[in-house]
Amino acid sequence: MRKILLLFFVSIFVYANTINEIEPNDDWQNATSITINDEGEGSVHHKWQDWHLDYDVDWWEFTPSQTGILTIYTTDATNGSDMDAELYNDYWLINWDYKYNDNISITQYVEAGKTYYLKLYNNNGNTNYKLHFSFFKTHNTRDFSPVFNQNLHGQLNVIGNHNVCKTNGNGQCIAPDEDDSNNQVNQKYAQIDNEAKNLGYLNSSEANLSLKSGDKVVWAGLYWQGRIRTNNPKNNDMVKNAKYIEFKTPTSNEYVKIESNSSKFNWYYGSDGVFDYGCMADVTNLVKKSGAYF
Repeated sequence: MRKILLLFFVSIFVYANTINEIEPNDDWQNATSITINDEGEGSVHHKWQDWHLDYDVDWWEFTPSQTGILTIYTTDATNGSDMDAELYNDYWLINWDYKYNDNISITQYVEAGKTYYLKLYNNNGNTNYKLHFSFFKTHNTRDFSPVFNQNLHGQLNVIGNHNVCKTNGNGQCIAPDEDDSNNQVNQKYAQIDNEAKNLGYLNSSEANLSLKSGDKVVWAGLYWQGRIRTNNPKNNDMVKNAKYIEFKTPTSNEYVKIESNSSKFNWYYGSDGVFDYGCMADVTNLVKKSGAYF
């Protein structure tokens, strides 16, 4: 009897809805409704006609379903246009783009359930445009849950290190003083391993594990956390790489890139422009013996 292997390929395409402006939308009370999952199309103009100024503006309104960082931008405006944008929340102007460009771009921290109003206008002639939204979710915090659970006879060993150090007047790392006051310590990234430095890593640190004869590592978890200050977390390379860490053990001669378990990569980005994150990865297969871990 012949055995036949059947392979099925399914392609799924997701398209954004296109929302056309609904005139008249020349004030916020008549703004065209759109969601941040849609794209918009409209036209604005600014010209003299029959000895008077013919001026058209477009108002859009949207209510995000999640809190996050939203970038609002247009494309396809006529070359030589001078489009401007104003973003309102509860009648207050909260952001704007008055730069002399064909298209506009605004990045704003938005809150779920609040309605925002976008005003678009052109200062030079007629132009059509396409309106786009790019959203970055500000957090994926979750409740704590066990990562390892087993009844056994043994003990728990914890080793760790820090990636910044106190510095002296010459910029050298020194031991912290228990009498140091908050915000009174100069710090820099620790760089303890020359190999890491030669590879271009921002920092490196070391922790030593001591195992007794006959000890067996049943489970080992690697935890790391940090914070990144950025106004654009969606396009920040450090944010994109936060879930990765380079790990070197006494049994290896080079660094191995470790990726955080997806369910244990948590982050929070606040309106203060700080991206806080925490990660965890199971590294049991890499932790085998005593020595220095980088």
